[in-house]
Amino acid sequence: MFKTPEVTLHKVAELIHGKSGINFPPSHLKVLDQRIQKVIKEKEMTVNEFYSDLLLDSGKLFEFIGIVTTNHTHFFRNIDHFHALGDTIIPALLEANELTKHISIWSCASSSGEEPYTLLLYLHHYFEVHNLQDWSFSILATDIDQTSLATAEKGIYPIAVLSSIPKEYHEYLTIDEHTVEIPAKLKKNIRFALHNLMDTHRNSLIDILFCRNVLIYFNDATQEKVIEKLVKGLKPNRYFFISSSESITGIKSDLTPVILPKVIYYTNKK
Repeated sequence: MFKTPEVTLHKVAELIHGKSGINFPPSHLKVLDQRIQKVIKEKEMTVNEFYSDLLLDSGKLFEFIGIVTTNHTHFFRNIDHFHALGDTIIPALLEANELTKHISIWSCASSSGEEPYTLLLYLHHYFEVHNLQDWSFSILATDIDQTSLATAEKGIYPIAVLSSIPKEYHEYLTIDEHTVEIPAKLKKNIRFALHNLMDTHRNSLIDILFCRNVLIYFNDATQEKVIEKLVKGLKPNRYFFISSSESITGIKSDLTPVILPKVIYYTNKK
C-alpha cells in the first residue's frame, strides 16, 4: 500500500505534529508517503537517511512541512471575501480607526504570496478610488515554510497568474512577456516573516486576519488552540476569515459568525 514503511510514516507524522500541530490521520498517510518518496528520489537518499535528517535538523523538518502542506493557491481566491472587505469591513474600519487612519492586516498562512499580494492590490486600489490619501495600511504575511516565504518576498510570478487578477489591478503591476511582478513601491506596505501558528501569538494587534486553507491541517483540539492564539492578535470587534471550505462549528472560541448571502466571516468580542 505504501512505498515508505508504515512505521516510518507514523514517526514522521508524529514529528510534524509535535513541531507544527499539523495532523496526518491514517486517511492522509498516502499523501505523506508520496511526498517522502518524491524527496528521497530527488535527493538520492534512503528513507532512513531522510528520517534522520528530520530528526536531527529542525530546519529540514520545517522545509519538509512546507512541502507536505503547500496547496494550490492563486490571486483573488474566493473573491467574495474581498467583496465583503470593500462593501462592509473597510467602511466600518474607516469609522472605527478614524484617530489612527491606519488599517492592519495579517495573512497568517501566506504560502507563496498570492493571498497577501491580493490584499495589497485590493487595499491600494480601494484607497485610490475612495481618495483616502491620508490613510495607510500594512500587511503582515507569515508562513511556517521559509522556501514559500522566499518566493513570496520576490513577488515575481509566471504570466499565467494574470488571468486570475481582475483587469482594474493590472495597472499596478509590472508586466512583461513572461512574468508579473509586484513593484517595490507597493511592497513597502507588506512585511514577510517566518511564524509557526503553534507559537505564541504575535504582539501587534490587527484589524483583519486571514487564516484560510490552514485549519484543515489540524485536528479539532489543535484548531481550538490555534484559533485562541490568533484571536489574541486581533483588536476587539475585528474580523477573522477562514476559507469557504472550512468550518469552526463546534470549536470553542471568542468568534461570532457574520453570515452574508455569499460569504461568512467572524468577529471577536474581546
